[in-house]
Amino acid sequence: WGRLCLLLSLLLQLPGSQAKCYFQAKAPCEYEGKQFSLGESWLSTNCLLCTCLHPIGVGCCETTQHPIDFPDWCEAHYDSQTC
Repeated sequence: WGRLCLLLSLLLQLPGSQAKCYFQAKAPCEYEGKQFSLGESWLSTNCLLCTCLHPIGVGCCETTQHPIDFPDWCEAHYDSQTC
């Protein structure tokens, strides 16, 4: 369990980033029909980097940078092909 806790804590922090992370308890380690093993990661179509934490769930973090200090009339867009 110690390794799982360490992996989870590392996953949930991205140094130098304002990324948001999420944990889905009991979520299956599967994406688009492919099964993943403990510690394996995948990039989802909405630019989340997810890591299998089987048997406790799946952790995902945003990979996109969110702009700050921009005028109210600006609208941020991201390309899901390149994140």
